[in-house]
Amino acid sequence: MPDQDQLQRFAFENTLIRGEYVHLDSTFQDALSRHDYPPIVANVLGQAMAATVLLGATVKFEGSLILQLQGKGPMTLLVVQLFANGSLRGLANWDSDPLPDTDQLSALFGKGHLAITIEANLSNANQTTPGRPKDERYQGIVDFGQGNIAQALEGYFQQSEQLNTRLWLSVTEQHAAGLLVRTIPSNQSQSQIDNNENWNRIVIFSDTISKDEMIGLSFRELMRRLYHEEDVRVFEPEIIRFRCTCSRTRIEDLLRRLGIDEVRSILQDTQKVEVDCEYCKQHYSFDAIDAEKLFVKEIISDAPKTRH
Repeated sequence: MPDQDQLQRFAFENTLIRGEYVHLDSTFQDALSRHDYPPIVANVLGQAMAATVLLGATVKFEGSLILQLQGKGPMTLLVVQLFANGSLRGLANWDSDPLPDTDQLSALFGKGHLAITIEANLSNANQTTPGRPKDERYQGIVDFGQGNIAQALEGYFQQSEQLNTRLWLSVTEQHAAGLLVRTIPSNQSQSQIDNNENWNRIVIFSDTISKDEMIGLSFRELMRRLYHEEDVRVFEPEIIRFRCTCSRTRIEDLLRRLGIDEVRSILQDTQKVEVDCEYCKQHYSFDAIDAEKLFVKEIISDAPKTRH
């Protein structure tokens, strides 16, 4: 029985190799239930959601990690956001139907790029920088190339981190799963030959995993299936869940930033200000009275003062 909606970290003892495994069930289904996605769009979204959780396991951050794919092909945008508390949300936009039946990013998005953004208080999992500002925003961008999401991310790690990283993803109509193995920087006196031998051996074992096994096996079964000859240390699982951060308060703040004149202009045309969250489809409605309440302080401060 697969471990539902969990991230599982593990380490290979006496090596510089770490691993992460994620299995998404209701988290993935909740994201799909709010949109009528074509099968290939749902598949790529599932890959991106699993990949984002795995990426989040490689860094420490307070805030959110965002994986974004953008282009001018049949698909135009895919965004997945992971929060430090394990909350995950995602959405995808497409313009044409039928879509190509492939997960190759260049076929789906045309010419475009993949961006990884980490917002607020970033610190590398293996290194921290004294004096780093708490609200730091980091972004890395890589072209799609000729592969899928896993291959694009492997290229990103090789380009930006210069660390060995391999990634395997699998998606069905109901589930999304992923496996990542990576080397970590270290000052340990371990020869490069040993490091390469360890890495090559782990990749050979990992490469035997099938998409069905990644979805259908439990984490313990997966570890026995792939790494029964290795000394593997397993850490406590972390729960992942679909949760959107939208709220009426956030929408009110958005309307205040638009300004009273712009909001009144919308009300003149439609009698209501209607806002739908793209991630979860939650609907927010503001009539004239609701809108005026948002600007009470501004209206009072602008009123003419009468001296008696």
